[in-house]
Amino acid sequence: MKIKNLFIASAAAVLCLTSCNETTSIENSLSDNSSLENSTSETSSQTNVEQEKLTFKAICPKGAPGLALTSYLSTDPEQVELGTPLMTKNAFFSEDYDAIIFDATTANTLIDVKKAKFKLASIITAGNAFVLATGNDDNTTMEEGDSIVSFGNASSVWNRVLQNDFSITNISYLGSAALAASTAITGINEGESVDYVVVAEPYVTKVLTTNTDVSVKYNLREEWAKYSKAQGLNDGNGFTDFPQAGLFISDRLDAATDQTTINNIENFISIINKNADDLIDNDGKNVMAQITKDTDKGLYTTDETFGIDKDILATVVDSNKSVIGVKNALAFNSSSYDYDGFMTKSGSLGYTKPLDTFYSHYFNANQD
Repeated sequence: MKIKNLFIASAAAVLCLTSCNETTSIENSLSDNSSLENSTSETSSQTNVEQEKLTFKAICPKGAPGLALTSYLSTDPEQVELGTPLMTKNAFFSEDYDAIIFDATTANTLIDVKKAKFKLASIITAGNAFVLATGNDDNTTMEEGDSIVSFGNASSVWNRVLQNDFSITNISYLGSAALAASTAITGINEGESVDYVVVAEPYVTKVLTTNTDVSVKYNLREEWAKYSKAQGLNDGNGFTDFPQAGLFISDRLDAATDQTTINNIENFISIINKNADDLIDNDGKNVMAQITKDTDKGLYTTDETFGIDKDILATVVDSNKSVIGVKNALAFNSSSYDYDGFMTKSGSLGYTKPLDTFYSHYFNANQD
């Protein structure tokens, strides 16, 4: 079967935080490390932001988005929780958290339809998704009839693309990108042979370095750009990426009026953007130096915290070492993002304009 168009999107993961009243300025744990001071990075509005003590509890699933929280893993470990996607999703309906990083389109439904009391504050990652070929497909063409595995659910944006553009219905869904990676390595799901698997970095590199028979079939960010342009989406301009992990804060935190809490929120977002800038423009030198410093002290292991080996993380963030040859392979974003434009102009994916109440007043604030 010939494929008419290709566009797939894959979403990453999540985070959350709980409100408090006091904040104490502390020395930025990144600048505290001499190796961080010696590394060169692009100048940005976040470069000189000093990290304050985290007075919210934050939850994030293991994987790429958690790297945005590296600054806090040594200074405020009791406030940062990294767990499963299900744990993070459930946090939308818990009083224990005041912010969450989660797949933006899924969270959109949780907030606008199921009335979760959170609002979108920023888009953290956009466009980290790859289709891996296991080598089991004889004609090497992804089509109806092939065995295809993805993560998330049928409503996830990257899975809507598979259903819509390829007219593919035989998709098996797994609960996380880590599980999808395991399936790609073995080429088997529930005892059956698998032809293609949708996986996100850093798990793509883990798969490719574990099983050399697996290869990257499509970089979905690139394919989405071509597809959306050809279809005349976004007023004929197409899209360069797709929204994935969003930072969400609770309604009560968003409504806070005391200056201490406001400063805490703004500082938290700025530190996330600062780490994102380093991963985007500086091959993650500062972030990886902080991780090395913390793991050398025995504060945590990257396998336990991020779900991935430290050497693999270092390979993924460094464009000169990248196994797939992609700069900013984790697709971090620190700029303002036209989420409304994506939701209303992405064609037959079937999205609708979010409610005005979906957005925090911090959304796109102080971002380029």
